[in-house]
Amino acid sequence: MARILLALLAPILGLLFVILLPFIGLAMLVQVAVRALGRGARAGARDLAATVAPGWRPGEAHLIGRPGAARPEDATGAGGAGEEALHDVAEEIAARGGERKDEPGD
Repeated sequence: MARILLALLAPILGLLFVILLPFIGLAMLVQVAVRALGRGARAGARDLAATVAPGWRPGEAHLIGRPGAARPEDATGAGGAGEEALHDVAEEIAARGGERKDEPGD
């Protein structure tokens, strides 16, 4: 009984497949096109975001107050270290005379 039913359904299923095959092909073509457009849009958005986003600038914090706030007179743009602080560091380096505490390999 099952073989007779299978023999009767096989041509109907084959006809259904033949009728729907072009629609399956069109659906696959649309899927490929949408994925390609999505990849292109994603790459374009990433490039645009990289262009518009501000760059990373070491030494700039922008967390010290309002825009245009008064800065100390001896502060420089390099992290706020003034001339006096730089002079103190230079004196400390000269006082050590090349002495290094953390030598690699010790």
